[in-house]
Amino acid sequence: DLTLIRFTALTLFTIFSAADFNPTKIQYCFEGCMEALAEQTYAGSPTAEDGYYLETCENALHVKSIFLCVRAYCTSEEARQGFEFESSNCKKNGASLPSMSIVDNVTMDDIQSMQTLEYGVTPEIINSTIIPSRDHYQLGLRTIVSSPP
Repeated sequence: DLTLIRFTALTLFTIFSAADFNPTKIQYCFEGCMEALAEQTYAGSPTAEDGYYLETCENALHVKSIFLCVRAYCTSEEARQGFEFESSNCKKNGASLPSMSIVDNVTMDDIQSMQTLEYGVTPEIINSTIIPSRDHYQLGLRTIVSSPP
């Protein structure tokens, strides 16, 4: 069952990565976007079955969704430092996060017209770029801020 696999992978990731996961305050915004978009199943590959970091760092829909969330809710400095932090995490775990320039052609008008993901709504499979609603993003951010180092 894919849900059980995702839960198990996320739990193991949390347990074994706690020491490595220590973002600074300026990196919280980027991490809040990642948290808000983490529990979804994205079309394409790699998938969650391939591993947390491969899916999170290399699945095109997931990565673009994270980057557009960051563009919508974070300052440029929060985006830059959060990207550097997460890119390093990806690299340490055998994955490669592409440059944020992959969304340079997307305007704020485009982002505002995109489908938003509300908390508690879990589409079966996400087939297009999506961003969390502001409330869902803020919940992801609060999760990061309140997590012990």
